[in-house]
Amino acid sequence: MEKLKRVALLLIAITAGLFLTGTLLWIYKDKVRNLVVESLNNNLKAEIEVEEISFSFFRHFPYASVAFENVRAKEPHGFETTGTILNAKKLSLLFNLAGIFSDDLKLKSAFGCIAQLTG
Repeated sequence: MEKLKRVALLLIAITAGLFLTGTLLWIYKDKVRNLVVESLNNNLKAEIEVEEISFSFFRHFPYASVAFENVRAKEPHGFETTGTILNAKKLSLLFNLAGIFSDDLKLKSAFGCIAQLTG
């Protein structure tokens, strides 16, 4: 009977921890989206077009991810070629979870799905 109580308490603690983490990340999701988009705009010369942006804690656990759907990067002015230099159905950026709660987001990984680079 004592063992059953311990297991039940452990399951309740794990569930509460996951719920609390999910709630905090849901609260911070707009902050993370804004930080990522602002950082991209400040560091890239190319014009970026994105149809949808989503944030997830669970998709690439233990990292938080910001996923961009239908991404196009237009060539910056002053380059020799014209048109689009990147076409991606999905582009995901992964970040350390600890950086979400401070303003110190550091990119851990980036990958695309059905991406095409031209130029």
